[in-house]
Amino acid sequence: MYIIGTAGHVDHGKTTLVKALTGVDTDRLPEEKRRKLTIELGFASFLDPYGQKVGVVDVPGHERFIRNMAGGMWGLDLVLLLVAADDGWMCQSEDHLQIIKGMGVPEVILVITKCDIASNDRILEVSHEAQQRCMAVLGYNPDLFVVGALTSEGIDSLAQAIGQTLQRVKKNTIPPCLYIDRSFILEGIGPVVTGSLRGNALQVGEEFILLPTHKKGRIRSLQSFGSSVSRAEADGRTAIGVQGIEFAQLRKGYCITTDAQRFSVTTQALVVLKHPEIGKTVEIRNHGKYEVAYGTNHDGCSLHVIARNPDFLMARIVCDHPSVWYWRQPFVCILPGGSSVVAHGHIISTRKWNKSETRQIVQLCIENPSPLETIGSHEQFELLLDGYAFIEDHVETMLKFLDQDYNGYNGWFIRKDIEKAIIEQILEMAKRGRGVPLETVKQGSYPPPLMNLVIQHLVEKKFISLENGMLKHNAIGVHQLSSAAKELLGRIEKSGMQGFPVKDLQKSEKELLGKLLDTRKVMMVESLFIYTTETYRTMTALVLKGRAAGETFTIGDAKLHLPLSRKYMIPLLNRMEEDGFIERIGDMRKVL
Repeated sequence: MYIIGTAGHVDHGKTTLVKALTGVDTDRLPEEKRRKLTIELGFASFLDPYGQKVGVVDVPGHERFIRNMAGGMWGLDLVLLLVAADDGWMCQSEDHLQIIKGMGVPEVILVITKCDIASNDRILEVSHEAQQRCMAVLGYNPDLFVVGALTSEGIDSLAQAIGQTLQRVKKNTIPPCLYIDRSFILEGIGPVVTGSLRGNALQVGEEFILLPTHKKGRIRSLQSFGSSVSRAEADGRTAIGVQGIEFAQLRKGYCITTDAQRFSVTTQALVVLKHPEIGKTVEIRNHGKYEVAYGTNHDGCSLHVIARNPDFLMARIVCDHPSVWYWRQPFVCILPGGSSVVAHGHIISTRKWNKSETRQIVQLCIENPSPLETIGSHEQFELLLDGYAFIEDHVETMLKFLDQDYNGYNGWFIRKDIEKAIIEQILEMAKRGRGVPLETVKQGSYPPPLMNLVIQHLVEKKFISLENGMLKHNAIGVHQLSSAAKELLGRIEKSGMQGFPVKDLQKSEKELLGKLLDTRKVMMVESLFIYTTETYRTMTALVLKGRAAGETFTIGDAKLHLPLSRKYMIPLLNRMEEDGFIERIGDMRKVL
């Protein structure tokens, strides 16, 4: 299912076009009928030529209802931007185009209406100007169609194009949510809310959370595209019969979700702002008062500039009321009381940052803005800044995002230098006397779940032991080894990268080897060769030198930095695979 919308200047034929496509007159209010003017959002639906169910949102065109128009843009897959052939490009055409871009609508089709009352020259003139404005704001020329809704000229071709365009739409990954755009009481059902459902499906009887109030309710009934259903799929117009929440609390702009943890309810956030037009520098007055529109909500806000870049700026947005944000949520800033869009932006973080962290953010995003385009989640953003984060979803995407400077611990990702510092800290504490209490170690500067996993890793690798709630260091220094063990360690060390052959061990030395293995002074490769741990680390680093995560290489490639024969190289690569450095794919090895 998909949701599309119409946009454009007042009286440019949006409602008439919707009726031509769907057979539904979306001007439902008596005041709208009397004034022949769309005031509130209107809704309809139709089946496109591919059999896809398409919901249609008809938005107001008049500048006084620009905030309702912005609310109608949330959650759309495609917008039809209408420009009347008789009037041409108008002020609201510009405002609507900028809001379309600012609210993150992925696809636009430019529609020149009223072709039946304009000459061909006039149609060409209007089309050219509209395409120029689209190029200036969107950075590309959208597909253009010329229609006459009253005579149905071009309607079939437009419907065909809508279907084709929707098939290439890439769905945004957003939390399951429905921003309320309308609420009313229906006799026999009770409170009902409507909106565009995104993220996940909803089912009758399911519990939900209403944000920002965090009140819990239950779904009494569901309608999708006007039909009663027991399950409403995402990406469709949905009506929810609400149980357990009073009607007065179901306000426009509030959010219904089944996963409140994916949202932040706060009055302030860290944001990135851009000028509505490509190539222009955003001009925001520091500490200035503006209005912000996101989802189906709009609110007063102030913007406090943190840092400026020629292409964008970073700011702290402070809203008058608690806002319901998700990661990278798009929004637009509008002049108070007016209709002019001064900037569009998206949410970067709702965490409270201290001055030092803020400077780090500025360095990351202003001086080197490319991470802003590659970061796919709030957790990735925190990982870049903190060096560690728990990432439950989209782990495959996360692994592509990371490089070999990070390690993973059962959902936690941590930068290697921080991991090393944590391990050294734990080992040092575990050396004290009879050890250190486990709870003391967990009360450090890092999240306890992460510390638990690192401790578990060290216990499994026998660096430390856990007995009666105490952590104790297992490593034995060289000075604590017997003279025979020291002598064997020296012989293994002298063997270097050729390795000490296991077959050369004396029967009496096998117990000594066990001691060296327990203390992790040495390690074995396929029961063939023995290396000191330090030599093995050096060899591994040489094999992986200059290779990025995901890169594949041959045995011959591995010899570029480590010229060993196949007799030694193949067992080494097998041990590296066992330790999780590489993965074998046929005759190739892939860097993990």
